[in-house]
Amino acid sequence: MVWFSRSYGYRGDLMYFRPLLAGVAAALPGTVVPVDHSMDAERYPDVPLRPVLRSWWLRLPSRRQEEAPMAPLPSPVSLWRLWRTRPDVAVCIEFTTTSLLGMAVARLRRARVLLLIENDPRFRGAPSSGRALQVKSWAAGSAHVVLVSNAEGARYVIEDLGVPADRVRVSPYLTSAPPGGPAPAPPVDDVVRLLFLNSVSERKGILPLVRALAELGPAARPWRLDVVGGGPLVGDVRRAADDLGIASQVRLLGPVDYAA
Repeated sequence: MVWFSRSYGYRGDLMYFRPLLAGVAAALPGTVVPVDHSMDAERYPDVPLRPVLRSWWLRLPSRRQEEAPMAPLPSPVSLWRLWRTRPDVAVCIEFTTTSLLGMAVARLRRARVLLLIENDPRFRGAPSSGRALQVKSWAAGSAHVVLVSNAEGARYVIEDLGVPADRVRVSPYLTSAPPGGPAPAPPVDDVVRLLFLNSVSERKGILPLVRALAELGPAARPWRLDVVGGGPLVGDVRRAADDLGIASQVRLLGPVDYAA
C-alpha cells in the first residue's frame, strides 16, 4: 500500500496522521508513505515515511483580498520516484497534484485506487466548475473506491463527478468523528467554549463567525471563542472583536503545536 498526498499534518507534525499511518503500516507490512524531502522521517520511526518528493512552488492568482496561494508542482524526479514505489493499492487523498500523479502511477501499474474525499470541496471555497471539475471527475472516475465522510460528500461524488454509486462508500475517516466516540467532558462552568482551529483567512469564514457571535448580545449565555491558527486576517479579527465590544471573549492564540 502506498499513500499519495501533498502533505500530512501541519508544518512537519504528522498530528492525527501518525497513529493512522503507524497502524496501517503495522497491519500491512510494505506500506510506503512518500513525503517531501524536507520531512524529518527519523522523528517518526513507527511510520514508513520516504522523504523523496521535491516540488516547484507556483504562485496562483487569488480571487480574494488575501495573500495569493502557493501550489506545489512535483518535479520530474519526484514522478520517477513515485513510479518506483510500485503500489498494489494506492491511497490518494483529495485532488492534490501528488494525489493525481499517484492515481496515474497506480493505473499504469494496474494497481487498485482508493480515493479519500472529506466532503464537497465547495464547502472549502474550491471551484465547482470548469477545468477543475473535469480533472476531479477524471480522478474520481479512475478510483476503484471513493470514500467520503458524509452524505453530502456522496451526493457530490455521484451527481457532480459522475462516479457510479456502487463505488462510493460513506464512513468517518481522518478528522471525522467516529460514531460512538467518547462522550464530551462535562462543563466546568456555564461558559460555552467555541474553538476555531484553522487558517485565519476569508475562505474559512472567521469574520462572519465573530460578527454572528456579537449579534447574540448580552442576554445570551456566556461564551468564549478561541482562535487557533495564523493567517492574513488575524489583524482584521482582532479589530472586529474590538469594534464589536467582544474582545474579552475572543482569544487569538496563533499556531499551536498539536501536542498542546
